[in-house]
Amino acid sequence: MINTKSVRCATAWTLFIWTVAVAVDFTSAARPNLIFILTDDQRYDTLGCTGNTFHQTPNLDRLAADGTLFANATVTSAICTPSRACYFLGQYERKHGVNFNSGTSMKKEAWETSYPMRLRQAGYYTGYVGKNHVPIGQFGYESGVIEEGFDFWYAGHKHLTFYPKGLHEIFRHAKADTQIEIVDEGAQSFLDSQTDYIAGSAAFLKRRPEGKPFCLSIALNLPHDAGTETMEMRANDPELYRTRYRDRIEQVAIPSTYQAKDQITNP
Repeated sequence: MINTKSVRCATAWTLFIWTVAVAVDFTSAARPNLIFILTDDQRYDTLGCTGNTFHQTPNLDRLAADGTLFANATVTSAICTPSRACYFLGQYERKHGVNFNSGTSMKKEAWETSYPMRLRQAGYYTGYVGKNHVPIGQFGYESGVIEEGFDFWYAGHKHLTFYPKGLHEIFRHAKADTQIEIVDEGAQSFLDSQTDYIAGSAAFLKRRPEGKPFCLSIALNLPHDAGTETMEMRANDPELYRTRYRDRIEQVAIPSTYQAKDQITNP
């Protein structure tokens, strides 16, 4: 369980992954609030708590120290869409059959068995903030099935880029321009049921009822290169993005297994 009064979606949140076990009996008397945070295309060894001495992840290191770090867990599908379908359904890709390049979509009937839907059916107030990359229903991303599956929806389909407002209409009322800060505003709007963090958002953001258990799913597009390569170093970007690591780039070690693309002759 996470104390929502102490949770703040800071930059470090982009690196933390916590999964929900759908086998828990959510109809029992103990109904904890749940927060699921997913990062995109992130290596295990990019955290201080897993031995990285270059990247600075103090908040994540603290979470790992105070909680449980599953050091031997593995990814079953190391690509966006199938792995996200795995999280939703608690199934291997070979079971759910939703993959990245074949134009497949998750059936609406399968979505009804996902952890957000099961929690909602059990009386939880559910929210989703950030990036969705799983097409659901006959018309995929255009079906509206996943949006209707949550009480609170503040997300865009496919990639968000570093500046989501330019791609997704739903984020146009955000105060910030950068992805992490926009996701932060959405998360805070969900967690703080007394405050509107996003002006003009009443059409799609509802008040979270007091006293009702909740599950908030937060999915980032970072550190996926689709998010980082669109960074423009704008003057109004948070100072962190304009300064951190910029003078240390020469310290980034190239793995011994790396082969430059222009040197590959026989893939």
